[in-house]
Amino acid sequence: MSPLRSRLIGALRRIARRRWLVTFEMPLPPSGGLDPAPPPGVTIRRATPGDAPGLAPLILGREPAERRWARGDVGLIAELEGRLVGCYWFTGGPMRLGYYHLSVALRPHERYGYGLYLLPQVRGRGVATALVRAALTEARREGATVYFGHVDGWNRTAQKLHVALGGFARDELLGIVLLDRFPITLWRRRRGQGNV
Repeated sequence: MSPLRSRLIGALRRIARRRWLVTFEMPLPPSGGLDPAPPPGVTIRRATPGDAPGLAPLILGREPAERRWARGDVGLIAELEGRLVGCYWFTGGPMRLGYYHLSVALRPHERYGYGLYLLPQVRGRGVATALVRAALTEARREGATVYFGHVDGWNRTAQKLHVALGGFARDELLGIVLLDRFPITLWRRRRGQGNV
């Protein structure tokens, strides 16, 4: 690729960023069937404010953990041999997803999952599945009956994870964000249960 073409593409990406989101919904069973089974050597637990320094490298460049806790969000962390290797968050309150320029409003029986971060060396080992299962279990304990989250449309691995955990694609949205501030929806499609 020529240097001029590379610069032009880079400039266009700064002006307009594409976004493709798929909303996955997971109905939560009344009880049982959600208990996490982490991989050998991995423990999953609720994050505490004392974990903030260890969480900082995982959520680098995103909303700090302290702000998430202040909003009432629940963080779960995965540890391997005492070392923090991943985290996942969910909330029962309204929030704004800055990167996607999207607001989330929840009903009392709903929880919204976001922020699944793993260190590269533990990917593909079942840690993500264990974290999401633990979040579903915690959400159910809080009285939630529906759990949902947004997945990047190009992230097939994340989509397969949600389907494997009983989720279905509820809808998808294709759009652009101009100057990293102004979202424009180009296309939105409602999908039914079981369509992925």
